[in-house]
Amino acid sequence: MKILTDPAPHISEPYDLNNPELKDMHGFAEDYAAVLGRPVTYVPEDVETWNEPYADTALATLPHTAEHLKT
Repeated sequence: MKILTDPAPHISEPYDLNNPELKDMHGFAEDYAAVLGRPVTYVPEDVETWNEPYADTALATLPHTAEHLKT
């Protein structure tokens, strides 16, 4: 999680994203909060509600990327 506080050394570095510990999004929020030293809360959002501003609109010039995120 040090990448959140000091990302520069991690640019272009490969990382294995698999972990033997299963977590839900609330667990990830707890991890981020611990590293950042501030509260982080996961708030579930409907997929279609998320797609409009974050995939369709923000990535309008990158439709291939938007489709990957939506999938």
